[in-house]
Amino acid sequence: MQSRSLITFKNSIFDDKLINKIVSEREAGQLTFEMSDQVHHQWELRNLIRVGKVLSSRYTISVTNPPYMGSGKMPKTLVKFVGKYYPASKSDLFAVFIERLQHLTKEDGIFAMITQHQWMFLSSFKALRERMSSWPIINMAHLGTRAFEEIGGEVVQTTAFVAQKQKLQGFIGTYERLVDFDSQQKKQHAFLAAVQNPNLSYVYRTKQTNFEKIPGSPIAYWPSKAVIKGFQNPSISSLGVVKSGIMVHTDFVRRWFEVDEQTIQFHGSQVTDMRGFSWFPINSGGGFQKWFGRNLKIVFLKDNGDVIKRSKTNFRLRDFKYYFKVGITWGRITSSDLSFRISPRSVLFGDAGPMLFTISEKQIYYILAFLNTKLSKLFAESLNPTLNFQVDDLKRIPVMLSKNKEINQIILKKVVNNIQLCEENETHIEVNYDYSNDKLAEIAEHQKSPTTKPLIFFEFCGKYVPIQFRGLIFYGQLSKKR
Repeated sequence: MQSRSLITFKNSIFDDKLINKIVSEREAGQLTFEMSDQVHHQWELRNLIRVGKVLSSRYTISVTNPPYMGSGKMPKTLVKFVGKYYPASKSDLFAVFIERLQHLTKEDGIFAMITQHQWMFLSSFKALRERMSSWPIINMAHLGTRAFEEIGGEVVQTTAFVAQKQKLQGFIGTYERLVDFDSQQKKQHAFLAAVQNPNLSYVYRTKQTNFEKIPGSPIAYWPSKAVIKGFQNPSISSLGVVKSGIMVHTDFVRRWFEVDEQTIQFHGSQVTDMRGFSWFPINSGGGFQKWFGRNLKIVFLKDNGDVIKRSKTNFRLRDFKYYFKVGITWGRITSSDLSFRISPRSVLFGDAGPMLFTISEKQIYYILAFLNTKLSKLFAESLNPTLNFQVDDLKRIPVMLSKNKEINQIILKKVVNNIQLCEENETHIEVNYDYSNDKLAEIAEHQKSPTTKPLIFFEFCGKYVPIQFRGLIFYGQLSKKR
């Protein structure tokens, strides 16, 4: 059966003799107004009992496509209700229905759903995953984005699964990874092909006990044994602290060129430097870019944010001791690959641009180098492949740093060089506050006397930029563009 209700009943109330008597009794004789009203109430009560019996019964097979609603958008009564009766899944209504469907299913029965896939990875659903670990996932079609033609974009990511309410030790489930197929039709064809040929490259088989080997127990069915073993290494949390930063209403965030430049503290190095200024640079996501950059946003923190504190908006102003410290930042919400970059001392950290503050600032370049590797990407995707890579996810990434001094010197040279290249590139972008208009003169001069030799373009920071070749070492992708 399909259930779309969270209300539960005890079977015993529907077997009550008094209720059954009220529902079934008929009085002989001519109907009066009072008696007709009683008949109407009997009819209503019979309907309620019928619904109640459906919702209190248990079924061999239960299926549903639940509604979605995050806890932040729930009415207060619903927040209170799901917090009391469904504490493991209260973060979203679709997850609450995962619990509800388990309750409606008989022991040894089967329940199946199509839901958003966040419950598989986010820390807020960890308790739900622990409950689900008792029931083997027989099959899962991990659909990802664009599973439905009428829902475009990258936001809605879904998964469809069938689970059995029975404890089976060592059960090996089958998972079709369809996230890389970019349309509903392609996903459908890929799934049907996997049914015919279960040995296709995007079909995985694993025991649910393997999920426990990764911190947070995400439903990560695709990592190799080597990746899973890598999680035995020390994590990022052993090398520093990760903070989510300042959260304020968008009314208090601007781009630096939208306000009087004299009111912005571009060169702060400690909290006392905030005096006399209203606006301060802040990391706020900004899209894909490694090593350095994306510092366009400013936040209004005049008088230690007193205006914000008096406003009737949600805000978070804390962790002052980490203000004006060098760290590593990333865009928490992204539809592309993760990219980590150095954040200078003068830039604060925001909710959309969290930061890692290393215990030793000397290590920061080595950690940054590791976070921007393909290996780090594999770990990150195993922990949380959603569009929202959170603070807790970064804390759990295992770190592999070299102890070889010669290798570390090479790494340091490369990282510093990449940062300098990106920093230099920032001066070519007109909207950046460190833009240098001297570049215009250089470009104009170059156009007057075009070189006979082809320019070499290197890709770094996501852009192709012409550079001087001799005397510099580059580690980007060489392009044949001219």
